[in-house]
Amino acid sequence: ARFAALWFCYFAVIGAFNPYAPLWFKDLGFSTLAIGTLASLQAWTRVISPYAWAWLGDRSGQRVPLIRAGAAVSLVAALALIVAREYSWVAACTLLLFLANGAVVPLSEATLARHLQGEGLARALSHRERLLVVAHPFMTDLYAIVRGTGFVVVLTNEDGYILELFGDEDAAELPMTSNFFVGASWHERDAGTNAIG
Repeated sequence: ARFAALWFCYFAVIGAFNPYAPLWFKDLGFSTLAIGTLASLQAWTRVISPYAWAWLGDRSGQRVPLIRAGAAVSLVAALALIVAREYSWVAACTLLLFLANGAVVPLSEATLARHLQGEGLARALSHRERLLVVAHPFMTDLYAIVRGTGFVVVLTNEDGYILELFGDEDAAELPMTSNFFVGASWHERDAGTNAIG
């Protein structure tokens, strides 16, 4: 539920900013060029921000505190953006908002992906050993059909943890399958709506 709430807030910020911020900027009297520049800040921050946050999370191992810090700075920047009226302050608040907001996806996905490992993963696999044995030939046949298409064949337990996975080597590079690996939790409470479990 925590990840679902976090991702809801993340996409709510983007969903509210993209269509309405340019209208608000126009109401503040900014030129079309200024509005376009402000609106482009979100895209420009995506060039570096998620990668910097992911690097910092990997180096420090403190992903959850970094998510909290990013969310807190995003909140402060959003509140400051509401009261800002001068172009330079609006630009600074917008830039800060999306630099901090860039922490959410890479850090939360990395945190989510490490939910089941070690003994917990071994227990889940041994608990469903018979299912794995029965499903393996069917998964192999299905994968033979989808090989080379970017699709993956996944078997999860009742809690949404991936127990078995067949996919092309480059499937891990695709955005939709980058966090698909044995042990990853794709339950709705962790991954949000439209998740596996």
